[in-house]
Amino acid sequence: MATDQDNSGIPEIRRDTTLSDIAIHIENRDVEKTKELIASDEEDEQHVDRFFYHRIGRKEKISDVQIVFQSPNYLIVRTEEYRRTRPSYNEPRYIHEQEHTEWVVGYDPDQESGFFIHELQSDKRIDDPDFEWTEEEIREKMGFTREYQGGDLQPGETYRLQGDITIKKEEDKSKSGIKYRKSREVVDEQSDIRKALRKKIIEQAKPQIEGISDKITVNSCQKTVDPLKIESSESEELKQIQRQAGISENKIRDLQDERDGWEVLTAKRRKQLIKEILWEPVEEKIADLIDEQEVRRTAEKRVNKDWSNSEGQYNVQLGNHILLFSNAIQHSRRRVSVRDRSKLYVIHDEHQNLELTLDRGVYRVDVLDRAR
Repeated sequence: MATDQDNSGIPEIRRDTTLSDIAIHIENRDVEKTKELIASDEEDEQHVDRFFYHRIGRKEKISDVQIVFQSPNYLIVRTEEYRRTRPSYNEPRYIHEQEHTEWVVGYDPDQESGFFIHELQSDKRIDDPDFEWTEEEIREKMGFTREYQGGDLQPGETYRLQGDITIKKEEDKSKSGIKYRKSREVVDEQSDIRKALRKKIIEQAKPQIEGISDKITVNSCQKTVDPLKIESSESEELKQIQRQAGISENKIRDLQDERDGWEVLTAKRRKQLIKEILWEPVEEKIADLIDEQEVRRTAEKRVNKDWSNSEGQYNVQLGNHILLFSNAIQHSRRRVSVRDRSKLYVIHDEHQNLELTLDRGVYRVDVLDRAR
């Protein structure tokens, strides 16, 4: 983060420390001073140790460490080390291969040390002496576009909040945006309304289907059936339902001829055709009675009411961070729908708690890209 951030929570010994000071200590291989200035926990101390040392077998060796990029807000620290590896399974000897690791050190006023350390994913550009790094390139490499410095979040930008936690407000035009989310809820609500209306109409239509009763006689035995479900798969029962409904065999055969690959009329296929014919008047009645415009108006009204009454809290845990959203619900994995102006609280034992005000929208929370 920029150096003009509030640093009242940072120990006094570190408040006036700059990245230039840290770069000098790293280049001078001053391990303890580097730890004192930028390590806020045991994990950070281990990172600093890896700046300077590596192991070959049981022996600890000194690494070659250098600053390959320095700007007002970031350092890229490169360490070269040797790994003891076996070229192949059949090779009895081990060899020592040279490897390198890159780290970013930057300002983080919300962290106890005032700085953060992040191991970068491997990148061939590090080895290219002609490639000129920029702060934008470094942020992109870590997985964000801006440091959060207060104020509203701009759609499409990924902000680093503190440590390795990032947040991005999705653009409304995307399928992750809040408008899309709300429109999908309206569509889902329409579907629910339509299903309820269909069920009611079907119940009313059953006794009005001419020529159909719920009793049929098969082999001198009377059976109870639901002509709109037709659960039977017995040919004789199906033919009895067909006759009772006044469906001619010619009509069944004509429909059979229209189906590719239906050379044989099995009981399963006969049942399918009977159901389609019986459902025709029901579907016509449904189409006549369901007012799609009214369905949409009702769905929009319900969704708007639901959104205006949203006062729930949604929590996300990322590593040791807990993110508390008010007026929010889960949108999808690591995405949160904020339905009205909301508060976000970022809580971590080793950081100052952070509070943000969020406008309505869909937000994606994540962690920085890690070295693999």
